[in-house]
Amino acid sequence: MVTDRTRWMERLSRWLIKASAKGIPVLGICFGHQIIAQTFGGKVDFHPQGKELGMVNILLTPAGQADPLFVGLEKTFRQPCAHSQSALKLPAGAILLAL
Repeated sequence: MVTDRTRWMERLSRWLIKASAKGIPVLGICFGHQIIAQTFGGKVDFHPQGKELGMVNILLTPAGQADPLFVGLEKTFRQPCAHSQSALKLPAGAILLAL
């Protein structure tokens, strides 16, 4: 859980800050989106609807549909998922590509 704030997560947060300062783009998926959100001032906590486990529908936002990373994907697709926590509030400047 990102909210555990272990030492290795603190080191990762420092690395993310340095990468950002150098203009290196970072994509966060699952734990990645949580640690990025927490590092840059977002809010991470337990998912309001409880644990997500199994195949879930992913919906690309308009920004996600326009992003080259998702070229060729349908607007909605299914992916396996297993998590209890999520970024509940994104940090300023973050771009939400999918939900």
